[in-house]
Amino acid sequence: MRIDHVESLHQIEYDEAIGLPVSVTYRSGDISQTVELSMTLRVDVGGTEERSPTGGLAYIGTSVLTDARRSGDVSSYESPSGLAWHVPVELRAAPGTAHSTDVFSAALVYRMNRSGPAISVGLHVPGGQPLVVRNVRVEVTLALAKQHWRVTSPGNGVGSLTPLEQVTKPIGVSPLGGLRGASGLIHFSPATGDEAVALWVDDDVEVPEIAFSGLSSNTASCAITSNFSADLSGTQSNDLQFFSLDLSVPRWSSFPETFDGWLRSRGLTSPGQPPDWVLGAMIFEAQIGFSVFAEVHRYSPYPEVTDLIADLDRIAALGFTVIQLMPRQPYPSYNVHDYWDVDTSYGPIDLIKKLVSESHRRGIRVILDVLLHGVLDQESI
Repeated sequence: MRIDHVESLHQIEYDEAIGLPVSVTYRSGDISQTVELSMTLRVDVGGTEERSPTGGLAYIGTSVLTDARRSGDVSSYESPSGLAWHVPVELRAAPGTAHSTDVFSAALVYRMNRSGPAISVGLHVPGGQPLVVRNVRVEVTLALAKQHWRVTSPGNGVGSLTPLEQVTKPIGVSPLGGLRGASGLIHFSPATGDEAVALWVDDDVEVPEIAFSGLSSNTASCAITSNFSADLSGTQSNDLQFFSLDLSVPRWSSFPETFDGWLRSRGLTSPGQPPDWVLGAMIFEAQIGFSVFAEVHRYSPYPEVTDLIADLDRIAALGFTVIQLMPRQPYPSYNVHDYWDVDTSYGPIDLIKKLVSESHRRGIRVILDVLLHGVLDQESI
């Protein structure tokens, strides 16, 4: 089945039987480009939870629902941001597996956007279902035009304009809100021609895990673990954004300006007038307390604030101009404790003031890493 509209130069084809996308096409004048898609959808439900040895929760005895079937008529609606089509689907466990009576009802959502990337693919999950969702996972394979392509994913483990066929092992891609500060962007530039392709894993609610790999000179795979979980019996509805795709973007050398516009369309902007000192800043990250890696390796260069103060001369001699002070370890770490409690979050306030004054005396600024995205106090989720 085809989705198209006079407002968009892109068309979406989806499998009428299962609702999943099979291709996206861009046409403008004499220019035409198609990307074939193969997408799988997996929902982990049920089971029990226990604290994982490495933090967070582990889910035991879950049921995996992967057998997708379209379950109703397509509906569409219009909003100021664009047009959307809902394709109702049901997912069940593969025949013969445990918990095969579980049914997950949702709607695949195809959007044509009026700003930002041309199209987006997501999932609308109605509440009131007797299911506990542990995770939703998507894997999409993109077959580009038959020529050599080069891939760029800024801030991640692949260099600019790397030949796609050389990315033989999965590369982690940091999403919006991820620790590495990347944006979830994967850009494909053709060896010839100017019509590039951009894939953006742009969920700005959850923080997904993304793995990308090249399968050939013109084929790539992207696996997305959404990290969405919910007891659907107690919710009204939930919306997941999987990815956006645009087949009309310029080659990488000209794309950053386009992507800046995409970010602005989502309200993601940098300060209009950033201070001059950030342009040449050399930042030294420091934490007070200790961390334990792999459950045995204790890391503690600065057990107390006084230890960091004593090291300021060495830090200055190395050429650093900024100290980024992390939350105190092992607690509160990346939990929100109390925004007014400097002593617990970073160290005794009188010593923190001394650290700032001694750093300034050496021409070093101090910035605090403030946790704004955690909601827990001594709890795991």
